[in-house]
Amino acid sequence: MTAVGALVLAAAVVVSAPVDFSGTWTLDTYLSDNSEQVAAAIRADLRIGSDTSTFLMTGARGPRERGRNPHQADAKPPNADEQKQIDDLTMALRYPAPTLKITQSGDAVTLTDAQGQTRTLDHWEGPQLVATTDLGNGRRMTATYSLVPTTKQLMVRTVIERAPNQPGAFEIKQVYDRAQP
Repeated sequence: MTAVGALVLAAAVVVSAPVDFSGTWTLDTYLSDNSEQVAAAIRADLRIGSDTSTFLMTGARGPRERGRNPHQADAKPPNADEQKQIDDLTMALRYPAPTLKITQSGDAVTLTDAQGQTRTLDHWEGPQLVATTDLGNGRRMTATYSLVPTTKQLMVRTVIERAPNQPGAFEIKQVYDRAQP
């Protein structure tokens, strides 16, 4: 085997090696998005109960202007059950876990928060772990877990896509530091 062939083989082994998320992680509040601002943004974006939040979602300032906005016809507020489901699904974004314990077995990664609630993920896109959740009415939430190569921190980027014909998605960033053994 030539030196170039050995280098290519070694590179292939490194790329295919699984990323190890195992350990206990602590939220870095300095590098993460502010949880109060995240909660306000999610409430404003996903609830259409007041004129202010309606304006943020559709551009319409009140009941008389709603007919003038070309996006209003597609902007349908979630009903009470849908809103509760959205609130439950976005709870971890609005109030991020101060610590996460992560265990990994093969492709399955289990996250346990400080309250003992667990979630198992197993959808890998290269070195990133991805979880996608349907929020209804064309809205989708995608969380991508990755390790920052330089700092070895756990980066969780969550993108919330809005309903069709609405302004672009918004992203929330949470950064966790691995606890020292």
